[in-house]
Amino acid sequence: MRIRTVLYHDVGRPCVVWLCLPTKCLDLGIPVGGAFSEGDRSRRIKLDRAGLSVNKAARRACKHGLWLIISLITAITFVGYFTPIRALVGDLVSLKASGWAAFWVFFFTAATYLNAGWLREKVCFHMCLMAAFNLPWSMPIRW
Repeated sequence: MRIRTVLYHDVGRPCVVWLCLPTKCLDLGIPVGGAFSEGDRSRRIKLDRAGLSVNKAARRACKHGLWLIISLITAITFVGYFTPIRALVGDLVSLKASGWAAFWVFFFTAATYLNAGWLREKVCFHMCLMAAFNLPWSMPIRW
């Protein structure tokens, strides 16, 4: 029992928390995107309840723009593992990137933005293997 507890709680959870991409995007996206552009929690709730205004639209556009920048940096970093990253960035800026490189940067940008920005709770609950193991591993063993 103790070995299972040590492996799950002391090794498994820290590894998942520190290595999970949606968690890292969430840790970066909420302070940067939310607090920087929309304010703290109470200000975000007031902004959600307020009617549509130029201020609300500008704050939301700023938040989603920052989330897209974070997603683009993540995508370029990932694609940069498979292609020289300096050439990739230069080609993307000058719009001379190959079709495959541009496709994969766009794909990973969209996937990171959607999964970490919009679907983060659903991704963690339905796709994360740690969520699937949470219940059985934390239940007591009955012999």
